[in-house]
Amino acid sequence: MTADAINAASLAFKKALIERALGGEMNHHLGYPSGTAKPASVTNQRNGRGAKTVLTEDGPIRSRCRATATAASSHC
Repeated sequence: MTADAINAASLAFKKALIERALGGEMNHHLGYPSGTAKPASVTNQRNGRGAKTVLTEDGPIRSRCRATATAASSHC
């Protein structure tokens, strides 16, 4: 395995880890897991996906994460 292949695998792993962490953060923020119906008591909901750039020691990693939407805001 070459150094470039190891670096690419490392970046792919970091991206997957970041996306998993952002997904967990979204579940916590909304109060219900992805793939389930939104409880009636919750005002925020999942609203597609947005892009986010996370700066790491190895350079920026572009990630796609779930977005939320309310009447007042939409963020990733």
